[in-house]
Amino acid sequence: MAGYLELLAQKAELDRQIANARLQELDAAIAQCRELIELFELTPHDVGFVQTQKLAARKVKQGDKTFPAAGVRMSTRPPLYRDPATGNTWNGHGRAPRWLDGHKDEFLIRNVSSRE
Repeated sequence: MAGYLELLAQKAELDRQIANARLQELDAAIAQCRELIELFELTPHDVGFVQTQKLAARKVKQGDKTFPAAGVRMSTRPPLYRDPATGNTWNGHGRAPRWLDGHKDEFLIRNVSSRE
């Protein structure tokens, strides 16, 4: 029975022989692959080099649009400020209107929390 060191030496020799055999047969294997690709007019997608995007299945009802809705929209916010001259209102979000001009306290609608 062969000893441990002798088996390691045999393994190293076999690894070298495997590498040499691979190099000798590699050109023939590549040529055969190219021939088959040209013969069957295969694309990288056909061979599996390009991953296909998988979308989650969704139940489609009659009359559904192609894409689902973007999401639920927020309800409108109650106005916080009112211009007494024109009746225009502003809910405090976004760019402030010109009629406020830094005088927010004067245009504040009282008891906003009781609304809505």
